[in-house]
Amino acid sequence: MHPEAVYLKAHPAAVLYPLRLKMHEAALSALGPERFTEPTPDRTRFLPHASIGYINRDGDTDPIAAALSKLTTRAVDTTFTKADLLEFHRDNRMYEWNSATPIPIGELADA
Repeated sequence: MHPEAVYLKAHPAAVLYPLRLKMHEAALSALGPERFTEPTPDRTRFLPHASIGYINRDGDTDPIAAALSKLTTRAVDTTFTKADLLEFHRDNRMYEWNSATPIPIGELADA
């Protein structure tokens, strides 16, 4: 768990890191350095994950962690063939994204 989110780790991270770099390069190409100022992702801080939920106020997360620890998980293989760039922010004490106007950033067949 993260202080603001409940998520499942995606792994192996080393295999997913080149895709993350490709996504970063695509966003930079689509938006330009004036609009996209995010630094190149650091391999050592890369944490690929699937978000389950977000936490928007203080509270005890122990019950959530306890429930998740009882789950039996299994590996799932996934193939990404396309990606869109979405507006993503936390202006209203919660994560929000605008999927109404995605910006296509290309096919990922060579990822």
